[in-house]
Amino acid sequence: MMENGNFFQEADATVSLLRQVSPYFLQHRDSLFVIHLDGGVVERPILQNLVRDLMLLSAVGIRIIVVFGAESLIATRFVKNNITPSKVKDFTVFDANCMKHVKEVVGSIRLSIESSFSYVREGAPMRMGATAKISSGNFVLAKAKGVIDGQEMLFSGELRSLDNEGISQRLDRGEIVLVPPVGPGSSGELFNLDSRLLASEIAIKFQSHKLIFLHEEEEISCDGSVIRQIGVKQAELALTTKQIEGELTKYLPIATRCCRKGVERVHFISYLTDGAILRELFTRDGVGTMLSDVPFDNLRSATRADIAEILELIKPMQEQGMLLGRTYDDLLKDLDDFIVIVREGIVVATAALHQHAELGQGEVACVAVHHDYRGDEFGDMLLGELELRAHIKSLKNLFVLTTHAADWFEERGYSLGTKADLPEVRRETYSDERNSTVLIKSISN
Repeated sequence: MMENGNFFQEADATVSLLRQVSPYFLQHRDSLFVIHLDGGVVERPILQNLVRDLMLLSAVGIRIIVVFGAESLIATRFVKNNITPSKVKDFTVFDANCMKHVKEVVGSIRLSIESSFSYVREGAPMRMGATAKISSGNFVLAKAKGVIDGQEMLFSGELRSLDNEGISQRLDRGEIVLVPPVGPGSSGELFNLDSRLLASEIAIKFQSHKLIFLHEEEEISCDGSVIRQIGVKQAELALTTKQIEGELTKYLPIATRCCRKGVERVHFISYLTDGAILRELFTRDGVGTMLSDVPFDNLRSATRADIAEILELIKPMQEQGMLLGRTYDDLLKDLDDFIVIVREGIVVATAALHQHAELGQGEVACVAVHHDYRGDEFGDMLLGELELRAHIKSLKNLFVLTTHAADWFEERGYSLGTKADLPEVRRETYSDERNSTVLIKSISN
């Protein structure tokens, strides 16, 4: 931070961390997240920490619907009881005997999750009364799948309708809504539902900002390489060519449909990593895989709302003497000159083009890329955009003053110049103490 022209260090790591995550709090506040939770987590010690993380998300104003799965535990129960249900295509046929076990498993998972929201360990930062309540009920009505390939599907069901008003009322009260993977039919019979499809239908119905799959697998891989971000078209192509590997292949068709239907982003996160959901949502690159139908990186002109983030971004380079000190008022005055690259709602790179139009010259200034993204061609994206804008403005030459990046600019066609090559107004503000290198590039062609 700068005070009276001098920089001072942040108080401690905690303060620094809070400042880093605070933009995400603002970004996600009042957003709706639908979370699909693999029911197998109830058998793991990590469940309690995961519940505390969900409480924290709710505490910062995120509206949460949790749909839990039971498939893996139901399958284990069937094996223990020598039950082999018939299958039609990829669907399991649940008869009355199967449903007896389904009810017991689903009920047990539901009670385990609900009780975890009531259990707070000694020394935990949140206490009952200050944390989110969890609400469960008959929010889902189901119907029979009917007959598939001549086979009666019995108690294998699908979503018929949602109690939108009931769910919304509980979300408005700040409660976390818990939805089990079963639903009653019109005659009171209970149907087993595919929890993944149920979560996706709820996400589409409520047009949630995020659908999050919390599962055991660490990430999605394609041709052996871990994927952190993938677009819908890429995912569909990878599925067609069978490049996607692992259990998550069964999630992707559901996820791509959600994005096509208006859900902004789908995340795949492993609950085996402690704090994974927080790291995915409140750090720049996260720890899982994100699917989206919108561009991940947005290069655009800066706005007044970006100024605070630009100041935070350029602060380390100012402290190292790589950039001149700039205040809020400085940026506001020159705001029309600045462009930014935004990833996941956060400014990760910036640069400016100051024009001397009467002389046909422009200055490339304040090129800054967050350290996590250096080497990701963001610098080239910024410079290319500034050069394009300069060409549109009919500028003939661009110049840059730098103390540390002369080689980088020379590699991109800039040649060494002298102080005498600068416009007079810029020569007057040139700092002999900084002794910046002057580089020039002709763009008239």
